[in-house]
This record gives sequence, C-alpha cells and structure tokens, in this order.
Amino acid sequence: MRRVVTGLVVMLMLPAALAAQSADETRYYPEELYPGENIVTITNPNGIERVSFRPSSGVKVTVPKILGCPKSVDVRVVVDNAVEQESVGFTTYDCRGGFGPQTLASTNWTILHHRIGPLAVGRDTCTDAMVSIGVGGAEGLRTGSEKIIDSMVSDHPAVTIVMPAREAGRWIARPGAPLPYRICFSSANPDTITTSLRLYIRRRQPHQGLTDYVIIKPVTALAFVPPPPPPPKKPDPNAGPVLPPLVDPTTFRNVLMPTAETLPQGRFFVGNFDLAGWLGGYGITDDLMVMGGGAYIPEFVQQVAMVTIGAKYRALSIGPVQASVAAQYAYSSSETDISVIAPFGVVSIGDRATRISVAAGYAWKRHTNDVTSFDENATAFAIGGDVSLKRGWKLLAETYFIEKSGLQPITVTSRWFGERFAFDLGLIVDLKGTSDIQGTGTLSGEIKEVRAAPLLSLVMIF
Repeated sequence: MRRVVTGLVVMLMLPAALAAQSADETRYYPEELYPGENIVTITNPNGIERVSFRPSSGVKVTVPKILGCPKSVDVRVVVDNAVEQESVGFTTYDCRGGFGPQTLASTNWTILHHRIGPLAVGRDTCTDAMVSIGVGGAEGLRTGSEKIIDSMVSDHPAVTIVMPAREAGRWIARPGAPLPYRICFSSANPDTITTSLRLYIRRRQPHQGLTDYVIIKPVTALAFVPPPPPPPKKPDPNAGPVLPPLVDPTTFRNVLMPTAETLPQGRFFVGNFDLAGWLGGYGITDDLMVMGGGAYIPEFVQQVAMVTIGAKYRALSIGPVQASVAAQYAYSSSETDISVIAPFGVVSIGDRATRISVAAGYAWKRHTNDVTSFDENATAFAIGGDVSLKRGWKLLAETYFIEKSGLQPITVTSRWFGERFAFDLGLIVDLKGTSDIQGTGTLSGEIKEVRAAPLLSLVMIF
C-alpha cells in the first residue's frame, strides 16, 4: 500500500515539475525594447503553444499564428513613445503545459525642443547641444549605460549638424561624460523652419537586421530680413567743426571734498587753492592714490602754516557706484598748534559728467598752545555734487557738517576745464553767520571775522 501511495504522489508531482522546468527554459531576445520597431524572438525547447501579452499604452504587439508547437516564435513589437518608459508583459505557454511570465521594457529619453533665432537672413549661427546619460538637465537618457551614436542627420538643408572628433572611430556618450555636438542654421529666405534631427543609436542587442534605433529631436529656426540701415546724415554746411568729447580730468575731488574716484596709475596732479595753499597727488595704481601739500600765510596777514598727507583706496567700482576708504593727517600752526588724524569713507554715484558724493569720517584733534593742550575729537560729514552745463563747464556745490565747530558752510563754484586742467571760481558761505570759518574755505587753516570767502583754485594733471 505504501508503494502505491508513493507512486501516486510522484505521478501527481511530475507534471508540475516538468512545467516549472519548461517555464525556466523560455528565452527572449533581445532582452530589452528600443524606440521604433523590435523583433523579439521567443524560444523554448519544449515547443511553444501560445504567447499572451500585456503592453503599455505606447506599444503595439503582433504575435503570428502559432501552429505545430514551434520552438521559436518572432513577435513584432513597435514602441511609439521614446519619452516614457514602455513595456510588454509576456506569458509563454509551452507544449508540455508549462508557462512563465517575462517583462521587457524600454529606456526613456528626455528630448528638448531646440530653438534657433531669430537670425538675420544671410547670416548663420551655431548653438551647443549634447547627448547625456543619467538624471540631469541635459538632453539624453534619464538612466542607462554607455551609448554609441552611429550617425546624426538633419531633415532640412538649412539646418546642419557639426559633430566632434570620433573616439576610436565612434561617438560615445557615457554617464557623466556627455557627447557634445552643434546645431547650425543658415537661411537665404525669411522663414520659420520646423524640422527634426535624427539620432541613430546603436542597439546593445542587435537582432534580425535591426542594428540602430532612432531618436527624433524637434528643431525650430527663425530667419528674418533685417531692416535697411538708416541713410547717412548729410553734413550741415552751416555747422561748425564737431568737437571731440571733453570730460573733467579732476573728478577725484568735488570742490574741496574728495569723491570715491582715484587718480589713474602713473598720473599726478598739482593744485593751488586761494594762492596760499598747494596740494599734489600721485596714482600708485588705478585704485590707490597718495596726496600731500601745505599752506603758508605770512605774519603781516595772519601767520598760518599747515602741512597734510594722506592716501585713498577705491574698494568698490560697479557701474555708476564707487566707494573708497581714506585717511589724512594734517598739522597747522598759528595761535594754537593743531594735529589731526582723520580716517573717512566716501561713496559716489554717477559718472564724470554728473555725480553726487557722500563722505563721513572721524577726526582725532590735538590742540597745543603756550598755556595748555587738549583733545577735541569731532565727527565730520560732507555731501556734494556736480553737473555738466556744456562742453568744458560745470556747476558744483557741497556742504559740510563738522561737530563742535559752530559752522554750517556751503561751497558753490563754477568750473572751466580742459583735457589737463580745471579752474574753479566760487564762494564759501557760512549759513550760521558766525564770526569765523576754520579750515573749510582754504588750506590756510583759519579765517577770522568773515561770513563769506572767495574760492579760487587751479588743478593741473600730468
């Protein structure tokens, strides 16, 4: 009885074992799908009874009529969509009752619409493109391995492709190493061209004469007829000679206050203020300048002596905006000896024709006389600007706030300038009407019992 039961069990299990074995013997080639047409060969040594399939939306499958349990069947699969990943789920039934499922899938592409123009008729242009592998912003496969590009052609004669040099006789795109190429357009007519580029990619598993698949890239190019150039202006016989442009060569200063501009490298200036004061400077670099000077008024007028030295560095220059930092040391001697160390910063907005500047600083001042010595530090603030009136002429103004000075001076001058000089004539007026102006009108250091003082200066550039 035991032998009978064992035999029955073996007889019942044998078909299932044969079915599992036969299902494992079903093979599919190629093992992946490609955009366009595919011939998938399904083989099974036990013979194929029938094949069922379940395709995704962008796939068409044609299975031939199967008769007589052939060991090989060719199934036609057409993948219409290269942008989305498409697939087919196959189930193959062999002639011994076995069956097994298998899914074949394609790799999806990112395809960018390339646009060129508008471009003037008769001209040509080239733009860059690339085939890449891996997730990213460039055109190409979202995932995949090395791809070999056999050729790339354009469907329109006005659009051409320029390929790089071949690598070992091939064009290859690898993960992290895109294949660059150029798309060029030239047209003799004002047209809008919509065409396609065809990239022939080598199949990893060629089969049944199908060695490449095609990726179609849309291209739109626009050409237009440029307007004719304007007719040349006829010279006015009554007009005088056209003078070249002329700009103020001393725009590193406003009137007395500095601007953020610096003297060009290798240039220097010499200036005289109110006959008594002299000032000079030199451009060490285009952004760094030094300056120094002094003044002397004899005793029969009012004995004053003064020396000063300083430097200015332009730290920022973006379009019309410039910013500089600077420091100045000055020493004056009259009834009281005064030494001053003053760091400051200045910002200017505009160009050499029209500009506004704002400066702010702090002065450490030491006063010494025959009786005593004391410190009187002060914050200083200045704002000024200039505007060009006509060729070679400007109007300038500036005002200052000096802590503890009791002054509210304002300076207004006109400037006549050439290529290497600037001559200023104007007034300094104390709006508070106090009895003196100290160190604002000129380099003389102190002018007593004056509510307005003339300003005369000449600056030369070399």
